[in-house]
Amino acid sequence: MLIKQSISAHNRILKIMNIKSISSFEFNANQIIIDVRSPSEYAEDHIPGAINLPVLNDAEYSHVGKVYKNNSPFEASRLGSVKVSKNISGYLEDFFSSIDKNTEIIFYCARGGKRSRAFATVCKMVGWDPQIITGGYKSYRQHVVSTTERISSNLSMIILAGKTGVGKTDILEFLKSKGEAVIDLEGLANHRGSILGSSPTRKQPKQKFFETQIYLALQELNMKRPVFLEAESNKIGNLFIPGELWRTMQKAPTIMIENNLENRVTYILEEYDPDFLIKKEIPSLLSIIKKKYPQINYLKLEANLEKKNWKEFVSDLIIEYYDPLYLHSISRRRENKLDTITADKPVKVSIPEISLEICSIKDKWK
Repeated sequence: MLIKQSISAHNRILKIMNIKSISSFEFNANQIIIDVRSPSEYAEDHIPGAINLPVLNDAEYSHVGKVYKNNSPFEASRLGSVKVSKNISGYLEDFFSSIDKNTEIIFYCARGGKRSRAFATVCKMVGWDPQIITGGYKSYRQHVVSTTERISSNLSMIILAGKTGVGKTDILEFLKSKGEAVIDLEGLANHRGSILGSSPTRKQPKQKFFETQIYLALQELNMKRPVFLEAESNKIGNLFIPGELWRTMQKAPTIMIENNLENRVTYILEEYDPDFLIKKEIPSLLSIIKKKYPQINYLKLEANLEKKNWKEFVSDLIIEYYDPLYLHSISRRRENKLDTITADKPVKVSIPEISLEICSIKDKWK
């Protein structure tokens, strides 16, 4: 009799421990996705919408790793279990106190291993029916990379090119407001592209998170319609555009946008905050110019900077630095040029008119 009861109890435990694994990355709003990795792992990148409930914080994760390396896997597992149990207990008292029994909960960690399974096992024993993502974040990352490559290679796109200060980003925003397909890479990168382009309020994301945002933007596209992007080098600030996407951009047809120097300088002074840029970006730019561009009048730039003579400083930067760089980079696009749009009005005033002309060119191209 005792033997039968023991076997029955053992079978019930095995049934409780039978946690489902899923390999799909199509989620819905009713699901709770929980990333149990450390906060720094989560900050680098995560599945969109996932909540970070780390079973080990950064310090704990690092300490357990050192014990694994310097002592033994057993000691690391014992120590990790103590900390994981304590942290899970806290989440059950706090976060899970209002979670309905029938709620669909999905866990993942780095590779779908111990951390996610530990949390899911406890939730299963409580009475929820949790699931674990097969392969964890690693499998999601592979999915992002492969999907981005596949979509990018088949993407129909039109590139908007133009010298610094013609308002390409604002044109993209206007086109998007009119229902055109747009991917604003600089917006996703929190950077305006040039060395003067960092944001005073937002830092650039991590490389992997940037690529995830591109993946999400690509997922939303109608592949039958061309998408507009701004001409970029392969790097925006500190972030690299995914290789296949950038290669497709290099081969895509291009619309050139032009405006006169005075209007461009005025626009730049309206868009950029000199007091922010002078703290970091301008010194970095001048350092590059001094080392690599002896033909540029560095002393004049420095003098205008000290006097805060912004109009002349920006004008000289455009003429001597940015325009030559642009002309060099755009020379490879000449054979793919669809058309050139020339404006002579102030940049912001000209944006609606330029955008309408771009749409007309697109319709003829299709």
